[in-house]
Amino acid sequence: MKICGLTEEGAALAAVEAGADFLGFVFAPSRRRLEPASARAIIAAVREKSGPDRVRAVGVFVDEPAERVDEVAAYCGLDYVQLNGDEDPAYVRRLAMPAIVARAASASLTSEALAAFAEAAALYLVDAYSPTERGGTGRRCDWAVAANLAATLPIVLAGGLTPENVAAAIAAVRPCGVDVSSGVETDGRKDPAKIAAFVRRAREAEAQLAGLPAGNLPSPYGRPTRTRTAVQSRSPLQGGAGRPIWSAAACRRFRQQLVGQGGGKPPPAKAQASLRTPEPETGTGGTTACC
Repeated sequence: MKICGLTEEGAALAAVEAGADFLGFVFAPSRRRLEPASARAIIAAVREKSGPDRVRAVGVFVDEPAERVDEVAAYCGLDYVQLNGDEDPAYVRRLAMPAIVARAASASLTSEALAAFAEAAALYLVDAYSPTERGGTGRRCDWAVAANLAATLPIVLAGGLTPENVAAAIAAVRPCGVDVSSGVETDGRKDPAKIAAFVRRAREAEAQLAGLPAGNLPSPYGRPTRTRTAVQSRSPLQGGAGRPIWSAAACRRFRQQLVGQGGGKPPPAKAQASLRTPEPETGTGGTTACC
């Protein structure tokens, strides 16, 4: 479960208190864009108050040079980088950090296209399509497309999710996880009550699919190492009619397969206390904003 587009320490702490697994920080052109120094301060404060192993921090990037992504990730203390641009598998393999590859749901998005990232990506995120933005639009993702992908791949569902529809989305798509940003905002700011409601209803829906009492599901992801191995097996728990149920246990097994203990890259060297921040750049293909 990921709360994305965080810009304030209070909202980040509210997400952790609610039970979110991931906190997302946007470094691409967006109204939610953060300078690396601000994200670093929020992440450090959250880990100090909640414990170093409680939260996983994700940085969202769009078509940045790989070296810049690694630099920001090391400086901020990120655990994952999320790629919302046109990055290809070769680009992802160059990164020092585990990557979440984000793509817009469309008829042309197939499991075969995403499988090209299998040896490089930790997870896949499917979001709503927009011709001008790379996430954070509040538009609902095409659940039918996402469900087809989730039948064989560990998909995180994003796009237009809210506390009111997240349970239905989980039942329809059966994703490995869910991601929300604008759906837990009020007047453009993260709303702690909406965050809590979103996490609670998502956990209840996941527990119902897994046949467990609400509250009995562990977090699906352990704190990641910074090395990667290829997926050797794709065998999620099976639900009715052969549909997978991406339970916490199934996702945890994928996490262990996708982020192994050897054969990957060493963690990036710690960045210095100062970090040059370039001017914002627009993405390719006319993209002007993200998350």
